Amino acid sequence: MSHYATNWAIKQRGLNAATKIVLWHLCDRYNPDFGCFPKQETLAEACEMSRSSINTHLKKLEELGLIRRQKRFDKQTKQQKSTRYILGFEPEMDRDNESRVQNLDTEAVSRFDQKPCPDLNESRVQNLDTNPVREPLIEPVNAQARASFSDFWENWPNKVAKVSAEKAWKKLTPQQKGEACEKCLGWFDWWRKENPTASPLHPASFLNARRWEDEPFTKQSQRSTDDGGSAARMLAECIIDRRPWVVTQISAAKARDMISQDLVTLEQCRLAGIVI
Repeated sequence: MSHYATNWAIKQRGLNAATKIVLWHLCDRYNPDFGCFPKQETLAEACEMSRSSINTHLKKLEELGLIRRQKRFDKQTKQQKSTRYILGFEPEMDRDNESRVQNLDTEAVSRFDQKPCPDLNESRVQNLDTNPVREPLIEPVNAQARASFSDFWENWPNKVAKVSAEKAWKKLTPQQKGEACEKCLGWFDWWRKENPTASPLHPASFLNARRWEDEPFTKQSQRSTDDGGSAARMLAECIIDRRPWVVTQISAAKARDMISQDLVTLEQCRLAGIVI
């Protein structure tokens, strides 16, 4: 390890993160007396990349003039030895072109021609992947697209026929799932107010018919939004009115959240039968 070499690597500008990581690990294995001879397997493990990705970044570093690869062969067996990496600050980088990277006029031991692996003419390693560093998404993921059945099931008050409900859930598009999860509680409360003597609707029926798109409900929801209403406020009204078909499904966490928003009091929650 050479602190001078690693400091030199850090000072190089204009490189992407993955390429700079490869350069730093090359410099970390530089010995002032002997040079730099790491195996590709060693670099791949240290950089947490595949060998094909290592080769891609080495080529980039070579194009920028920051390194030079020098192939070496055993004079007797003619087998290829570990490649020497000449780094940009070494004196060898300023020497004549004869010391530059070149294909040595050496016959291979094998009777087959010297060929690179398929699909990659400039490397002996097949290009199985690209830079494994995952770039962040340009567009943020829509919150509705992340809605899961467990989210819907937690929000839905009348928890019956779960298997049928999950089958109906899988038929929906991501956008429909988000809308169903967001609007189910408000729809359920609205529907109970409109149909006080009817039995609670099954969740599968709600999903299959996409009842949150019912025109009477959408108009009522718009009016509630214009008046500053919300699903949390509707739920708070259920607690205050002690409506059993909804209150029994309210978790302690949701109740505490409404208390923090001053929508209900702790005493109202206890009177409604919610254990906090």
